[in-house]
Amino acid sequence: MKNQAEVRMRGFLRRTPVSELRLLIRKHCGMLNKEYVSLEQLGGRVLAERIISPENVPGFKRSAMDGYARRAEETFGATSYAPMEFRLLGEITPGSSFEGRVGTGEAVRIMTGGPVPEGADAVLMAEHAEEEEERISVLQPVPPGKH
Repeated sequence: MKNQAEVRMRGFLRRTPVSELRLLIRKHCGMLNKEYVSLEQLGGRVLAERIISPENVPGFKRSAMDGYARRAEETFGATSYAPMEFRLLGEITPGSSFEGRVGTGEAVRIMTGGPVPEGADAVLMAEHAEEEEERISVLQPVPPGKH
């Protein structure tokens, strides 16, 4: 047990440079051969070449978290001591859409994967707001593009 503790406290006696490690890896690890398999057999495999999609998937801005779709600049200055209030217009779930537009002083509850509605440029994390009836209190600002 004493030797293990000494090694941990001192670190390694010799450190191998990254360039030398790369040579060792190339020497001892060969390239895998390419093989063509059906889509059903792809699980657990590594691509042999890069694939670049000709279009964005999904083709819309979507929320990466549960929260509230908002205009970011309207949240600047919000704190838990001085929260800002906004009217809640509705809710967006994955696979659904919101027909309206987020305007001044408004927000829309949004779930992970839901499309960010028109007029909103950020999603405030649910943990950074308090919801009561049809209003939310924003407890901290959110930067534009955060969703």
